Amino acid sequence: MTLIAIFTCQAYSDRRAAIRDTWMDADACFVSGAPIHGPDVICLNVPDGYADLPQKTFATVQYAVDHGYDLLIKVDDDTFLWPRPDYISEFAKHDCLCHVRPNNGSPYPQGGCYSLNRRAMCAVLAHPELFTTGLEDVAVGKALAAEGIALTHTERIKTTVLFGHPATWNNIIAAHCCPPNEMRNIFNRFSEIGRAGKILNSVAK
Repeated sequence: MTLIAIFTCQAYSDRRAAIRDTWMDADACFVSGAPIHGPDVICLNVPDGYADLPQKTFATVQYAVDHGYDLLIKVDDDTFLWPRPDYISEFAKHDCLCHVRPNNGSPYPQGGCYSLNRRAMCAVLAHPELFTTGLEDVAVGKALAAEGIALTHTERIKTTVLFGHPATWNNIIAAHCCPPNEMRNIFNRFSEIGRAGKILNSVAK
């Protein structure tokens, strides 16, 4: 089973609305540390501030393992993800598929979008000491490295939103730093791709 966990907080209702209007589908849900009502929201018993993202990440991985998920795709609420079955299948081929940041010899998955399979999730859970303070994506990188798990870099996950002709999107899985208005613009502008993206039948189920 696949869980697409969209990290959000109470303040960003506009981002949640844009995602619901565009790419969100069956295997995706929002993850919050504060009460947010809705059938598509998982509320975890963790603080909800930016500085608390390491705790939220650890709790989300624990939730995924406890509920029998084989693949976790972590997405920020300002990331546009195409949840096409052939794109989701790309995540399932790797321990951690991501846009790798080098970080002076300690590489980590850029936090806008990355995946963890069961092996990688167990590696995170083996190192709770890394998920108390600091940057959540750096902590993930350190946990995986400690367990001998390599990151797989892909240019199909972008760290910024893309503009331009629909062909620009033909091979892109996700793009980060995408505000709500641009999320809707992309989905509407590239409607053919957008409609395909709304069909989510994850091969990891």
